[in-house]
Amino acid sequence: SNVSNATIYGVEMEGSYDTKAFFARLAVSATVGTNTDTGQPLTSIPAHKAVVTLGGRNSEHNLEYGAKITVAAAADTGVAYSANPFAGAEGSDAWARVDLFLGWKPEY
Repeated sequence: SNVSNATIYGVEMEGSYDTKAFFARLAVSATVGTNTDTGQPLTSIPAHKAVVTLGGRNSEHNLEYGAKITVAAAADTGVAYSANPFAGAEGSDAWARVDLFLGWKPEY
């Protein structure tokens, strides 16, 4: 249900380093919300999350490759992680995911 009075605050930070041969990116987000009428945490605030991307480039073959690692904290506010339909109403466990990627750009 909707909350009439709430305080929501958070922080997002992102940084990157990029060269011809490799690259790195880091993004972090954290949000907190409180129902100001009851003092209880809001149940619609997403978990704190960090994403790290590390990759390299092979310019001779026009390749870009790497890994993206996503880590999320446990959500104790009652938010269930949407990819886990079995998470209880009390929240979800912390989770991590590793995505590997490879891209190729043809020359015309």
